[in-house]
Amino acid sequence: MSENAYVYFIFDEQGRIGYVGIGGRSRPYGPHTPEVDALRDRSGDVRITAEPFSTRPDAERAESLVIRALADAETSGSALLNIAKMKQSRDLTALLPFQEGVLRYSELSGSLLVKIGLDRIDEDRAVVSGVTKPAEAAERCRQYWGLGACIDQSRPITNLVAITTADAKPARVVGIWETQPVTTWERRAVTLMDPDKGDVGGHVGKGFDWEGYNPQSLGYSRDIRALSS
Repeated sequence: MSENAYVYFIFDEQGRIGYVGIGGRSRPYGPHTPEVDALRDRSGDVRITAEPFSTRPDAERAESLVIRALADAETSGSALLNIAKMKQSRDLTALLPFQEGVLRYSELSGSLLVKIGLDRIDEDRAVVSGVTKPAEAAERCRQYWGLGACIDQSRPITNLVAITTADAKPARVVGIWETQPVTTWERRAVTLMDPDKGDVGGHVGKGFDWEGYNPQSLGYSRDIRALSS
């Protein structure tokens, strides 16, 4: 399989396909025409084949066939008859979760923040894809933390928040897990109350507003950052 041979679809607010393209998993959030970029940012509905095609030419042929079918349907004045089947197909999955609203950095408390890219983390898992189970994403997100200052000052750590990297615009919340009480300094990982519950508070899919914080690869909510200032 070629990691640059996914076919992706950008839908409008009415659930209609507005754009078809090919590329890697981060390509949908790369530059297109101003009209396509505006559609993507407005609707937030981006879907992608669950697996890439074997070769880029195979993906290009699939892209061309879809575009031709859509063009023919529009020319004939009729809707594409199998568009509902396409929307429900197991061959397509949401590239990012989406819901209206914004979670603001300033609203977080007791939070560890990790930024997650759109590309696969290994041969099998794509963390922010709809095909990824919360527990699998949690295993990637919960690792590599140095919590000594928080423990020394008895600062409660209550949750782990995963946010997309700058590849996706706007940034989106892709996971929130409740953490177990941190009583010892474990540099490598935090322990989660229930890895399968990856949307504590119901914010997954919302945009994320970084105002008040200079984003880094790993971060903390304002109350925890104050400990090291």
